[in-house]
Amino acid sequence: MSAKNSTTVSDGFSPEERAAMKERAAELRAEGKKGTKKADGLQALLDRIAQMAPEDRALAERVHVTVTAAPRSCRRRRGTGCPPT
Repeated sequence: MSAKNSTTVSDGFSPEERAAMKERAAELRAEGKKGTKKADGLQALLDRIAQMAPEDRALAERVHVTVTAAPRSCRRRRGTGCPPT
């Protein structure tokens, strides 16, 4: 008997999934060990939001405004209780 089953054909990841993995790998390489600067990260975020479908873009813009408008006391803190620098 052959090892392949003709009824179950799997080519692995779809082209969209492969493109997403390559894009994420490129992002990680671009960040490097120290990470990107805030301005670069913000611009990348805004570029990604601009590429979204209209319905998704509206939601992403509202979430972005909500998160950036949050008071500093609500943002991430270190284990010591001090905000990150």
